[in-house]
Amino acid sequence: MSNLILMKRFFVVLSLLFCCFFFEASAEQNKGRVYADSVLNELGKVEGDTLKLLLYETLAGEFNDLNMDSALLFGQLYLQQAQKMKWVDFTAYAYQSIGFTNALLTMYDTALAYYNKAYKIYKQKGDSLGLADVYLNMSRTYAADNQLSKGLLYAFKTLSIYEQYDELAPNLISIYTEVADMYSGADEEDKAMIYYRKALVLSEKEADDYEAAYLLLSLGSQYLKLEKVDSALYYSEKAKLLFEKINNDFNRAYALDNIAEVYLLKGMYKEALANFEESGVFFRSTNDRAVIAVNLYNIGKVYLHVAEDTTGYPIDAKVFAKNRRGNYTVAIKKLEQAKDIYTKELNRTLELVDINKLLSVAYEGIGMPSRALSLYKEYLVIDDSIKKQNESKKVAELDAQRKLSLKDKELELQRLLIVKKRNERGFLVGGILLLLGGLLIVFKSYRERGKINKQLAIEKNKSEELLLNILPEEVASELKEKGSADAMYFDEVTVLFTDFVNFTEAGERMTSQELVDELHACFKAFDEIAEKYDIEKIKTIGDAYLAVCGLPTANKLHAENIVKTAQEIRDFMLKRRSEIGNKTFEIRIGVHTGEVVAGIVGVKKFAYDIWGDTVNTAARMEHYSEPGKINISQSTYELVRDKFACLYRGELEAKHKGKLKMYFVKD
Repeated sequence: MSNLILMKRFFVVLSLLFCCFFFEASAEQNKGRVYADSVLNELGKVEGDTLKLLLYETLAGEFNDLNMDSALLFGQLYLQQAQKMKWVDFTAYAYQSIGFTNALLTMYDTALAYYNKAYKIYKQKGDSLGLADVYLNMSRTYAADNQLSKGLLYAFKTLSIYEQYDELAPNLISIYTEVADMYSGADEEDKAMIYYRKALVLSEKEADDYEAAYLLLSLGSQYLKLEKVDSALYYSEKAKLLFEKINNDFNRAYALDNIAEVYLLKGMYKEALANFEESGVFFRSTNDRAVIAVNLYNIGKVYLHVAEDTTGYPIDAKVFAKNRRGNYTVAIKKLEQAKDIYTKELNRTLELVDINKLLSVAYEGIGMPSRALSLYKEYLVIDDSIKKQNESKKVAELDAQRKLSLKDKELELQRLLIVKKRNERGFLVGGILLLLGGLLIVFKSYRERGKINKQLAIEKNKSEELLLNILPEEVASELKEKGSADAMYFDEVTVLFTDFVNFTEAGERMTSQELVDELHACFKAFDEIAEKYDIEKIKTIGDAYLAVCGLPTANKLHAENIVKTAQEIRDFMLKRRSEIGNKTFEIRIGVHTGEVVAGIVGVKKFAYDIWGDTVNTAARMEHYSEPGKINISQSTYELVRDKFACLYRGELEAKHKGKLKMYFVKD
């Protein structure tokens, strides 16, 4: 084939490629179809192996958005061509391309198998940046499969390489964000915010307004989840303004929803409704029935809050109905409209969990108890179905209420797909240019990779993140600085010990998965309550929960904080038992104040633990408590007697302790 013919075909493909770069996003899929068809047409005309290789690679990527079976077909042709030409790097690229398509098809094990093939190639070559790419793909695959711990592990492997290069800062923004999303999915909000902020600093440094706005919105969502309303409002407002600046109406609407949720928590219903209605204007313009249904649900939720409000909220008759019944009625109308979209148009039921629960409350409010009961039963059936679907998951289930965060993840995935397609097109242009020029035989990215791939240091030590997940911050810092952490004596702390009553019997009336799920739900709630009062959780022992206040940092309110924690734990369990009956447990709680020794045990798997007679006495307080009661010792009583009403139980004989004075904290 003459150089002139090659040159003509090059300009045809190149012009098509540049067209794709500048088409509007709303027409992306249609233009992708045109582009793919054009490349297919070129494929039938080419004779050179290199150009065939590049076209197979491009088609494998393009068809990810059009037809997955075709994407897999061209991925295999891409792999065969690379192997035929014995181009090791392109063989690794092909493995990753096939793995990516399988991940999109939710065939996660197959995807990981192909990524592992690419990993072996890069490992043998000593190509650290290639390994980083594979680690990142593995991280995303594990995250998509809800295996968040493994997703984080491989994300940190990627970071340990990328963080060594200033020129890779844009890549770090994306990875920090993904790490934050995974921590958020695992309900580790504090760690999520650390990485959202890291990404935000870099995005502002790189002047990437889209990333900065997305990260501001994510931080707003995290604070909203923690019900830290002022911070949630601050970040969400900043996100809204930045999305307005870059004319991104879609994400601006989600920022408005965040702001509305903040106002709802503040009891500012008029402002909440105004923001939900403003976002609804945009959502209706998209004709996306799913987001329209969510908007109707949110508006119905506001009217229900107004109807249920007992604080004396002054109802603005220009905005809301004049009486409770009127607001219940509007709430029912909006919620029923949302339900109709999900059931009659989208044929989806999982979203009905929250809708049916709110409708049950609203129908009860207007005096229709039979309808309310019917809807509540529907809610329980769907909720149970969701739990059964999640029985096979290897990590804790994601919070079903995180609608905005889930939308953020969808947007991020779309953005990554677009970036991938552009990278693939960039590789195509570079390959054709190199082929025609006869100067180089690999892509520009590979050349750059060769320049910086010199004697990389061993992967950075990531122990900090792991340590902070299992040790108090002060102890983790000491361990990093000294290589060890000294055991410490604390002369006065307060220890909390809880245990579930008749746990073995509960296990007999639940499936093993139901039992584990319920333990997770309870202990997760206990963790959240403990965090509010500066309580250090020590460990769970089967169905028992051990926590302490007053270490590793002294706290003069240690006894008061523990009793408040115990009260909230007791109230949570009583409420949960009233809601789901014998699908949960009754609880006994014991509290004692005294001295302990605290330190690290273990070598390979660190554990922070406490020892001493105080711990044993707290356990005795729990043992001699009663279901739904908080039993405290004399030493704790002396510290909290002026803050809480207590009932003296007398001196009770405790095993190995003799007679001990005990008190019930009154309800």
